[in-house]
Amino acid sequence: DTFKNDAFSVIINHPERLVEVKRISEKQISALVNSIARHKHYEKILFFLYPLGLLQHQMMEIYEDLGFAAIEIIKLNPYVLRKYDNISFKEVDFLASKLGFGKNDPKRIQAAVLEYLKYSINNRGDMYTQVENVLSHLNDFLDAYGGYSANDVSKDEISIAIGTLVNDKKLLQENNFNKEKILYIPFYQH
Repeated sequence: DTFKNDAFSVIINHPERLVEVKRISEKQISALVNSIARHKHYEKILFFLYPLGLLQHQMMEIYEDLGFAAIEIIKLNPYVLRKYDNISFKEVDFLASKLGFGKNDPKRIQAAVLEYLKYSINNRGDMYTQVENVLSHLNDFLDAYGGYSANDVSKDEISIAIGTLVNDKKLLQENNFNKEKILYIPFYQH
């Protein structure tokens, strides 16, 4: 009754005025303000992720996992979304293109190398792949499974991405019994 028809506007735009309500404690005001802030932020994340075509439970999982920083994290590196099982590389790659990531962006190439290895493990049963296979076939893989068309990632760019992934311990590189360089994902489970 205190704010009559303006109650919702006061709660959203001027929560400090809630102290005017006699039967509401500071603790209740704080809980209400925090809840509204969480919902507002979740709404921003929904609007940001909606064009990707994600389901609401997927967006909620991202929000619960990444929290208030979700949008900033995704804008810095949308490929972090591949850690969620039901979001495909193609969907993430498409989002990356919308965010201004180019076909030859190092983050994209690194993500593509990891995807190529995961594909080899899951679909061909490979435990590892030769570096030369990645260098020779990554563009074909991106044409088939990426969100861009006409990929032209150079072998040098792929080599640099592999080096970064090895340095970051996201990939392991060794020589096999034929002295060929091979790559595998440490402790890969999927």
